[in-house]
Amino acid sequence: MKRLLPLFIGVAFAGSFFLAGHIANTDGGKTIIMSAGHNGDLNFLDLDLRDDNTFKLKNVGPFGGTIHRGKYTFWNDTLMLDDDIDGLYPGGKFVVRMNDENRKYFDPLGRDSTKYAYRLYISKSSRGVAE
Repeated sequence: MKRLLPLFIGVAFAGSFFLAGHIANTDGGKTIIMSAGHNGDLNFLDLDLRDDNTFKLKNVGPFGGTIHRGKYTFWNDTLMLDDDIDGLYPGGKFVVRMNDENRKYFDPLGRDSTKYAYRLYISKSSRGVAE
């Protein structure tokens, strides 16, 4: 039994990494109900909407990036974030639209003419928006 003690400790230690990774990715076990994003050459944006009306937006480039968290409301075809996300999306308002290829995306509203705001294409939805 003494010979197996390091094995048991190692297995428990390795399992704790998987548990910690799951908790970090899901913000404590919250369910993602909708995902959208933009994949550019040097950066990408990834928006996750969770079941408790919170969001997580990752703005990542080749040298790291920022993660924004906050609350949202989604009504009919309009998404409103409670934060302007450091000027990236002033006002934090989006409307769901469809492109020529029948792909739905969040189109930002109230754009500042000096900044380019990316469309966030919906990739997963449990609300029936992406279908």
